[in-house]
Amino acid sequence: MGSGQIAAVALADPSHTLVRMVDDGHRSLVLVGVARAGNAGNIGAKLVVAAGGARGSADRGGRVQAIGYGVLQKGAFGWISIDGAGSFVGTEVIGAAMQFLSSEEELRAFIGEPLPMVCAKVRSELNELTRQWVERSPFLCLATSDERGHCDVSPRGDPAGFVKVVDDRTLLIPERPGNRIVDSLRNILRNPQVGLLFLIPGVTDTFRVNGRARLTTDTEWMAQCEVEGKLPKLGIWVEIEEAYTQCSKAFLRSHLWDPSTFQDRSSLPSNGEMMASFLKEVDAETYDAARAERYARREGFY
Repeated sequence: MGSGQIAAVALADPSHTLVRMVDDGHRSLVLVGVARAGNAGNIGAKLVVAAGGARGSADRGGRVQAIGYGVLQKGAFGWISIDGAGSFVGTEVIGAAMQFLSSEEELRAFIGEPLPMVCAKVRSELNELTRQWVERSPFLCLATSDERGHCDVSPRGDPAGFVKVVDDRTLLIPERPGNRIVDSLRNILRNPQVGLLFLIPGVTDTFRVNGRARLTTDTEWMAQCEVEGKLPKLGIWVEIEEAYTQCSKAFLRSHLWDPSTFQDRSSLPSNGEMMASFLKEVDAETYDAARAERYARREGFY
């Protein structure tokens, strides 16, 4: 395995490589990933290692840089160990590299082709039946991505019918106050393609819409989205490209609407506890109490 050899480490798939800092007395730095003995020139990632495992980073593009570094067998998955002085110690192979599918042909070989009837349900517009899924839904998931393909999924919810069916090819989603990070809205400005998943409580079928979105501040349409006396400042105008029902299997397998599977919120970390784990200055109890008071007043809902 060449355990004493000092050589560059070229990552076979940098997007699936994890750089993890540890200090257990034996390994000051452990690199876990798919690696192969390779060239020291430009590869898909750069690893920067400090002596004693004081710091580490992984960047896209560039050359391998390290005080000490070692080589795994080609296609191996395992550990590369560096001692406290930053010198290469050895490698430990855990197993063969994970296999990934890389083409639709490979994918189809595993799962086969869809039935013609399944393909036929995908339509480019709503009709008097399918529009009922939009009109009776109080909740949807909105999927967006930016121009580089970085994705985001966020929830949208209001009283049933909050998404307005402008016509059979157009929807309007009112934008309510949130955390002001506005991931979805920024993505839409960069890449208009969106995906919507409409849910109706207690119903295991869902309804999917894919299309192109724009942001609108049209006052006449905002006036139609009033809730609790408040109008949205803007909305998401969606031009439908695909609309179709999604089968119940995921909901049936997960027992999502089965009350016997519901969990008590108190059994999970509170929002305050999670914030305190990120920011030392946050007091979890104070944070949770203030948040509960705001929600009780419905502050910032509309």
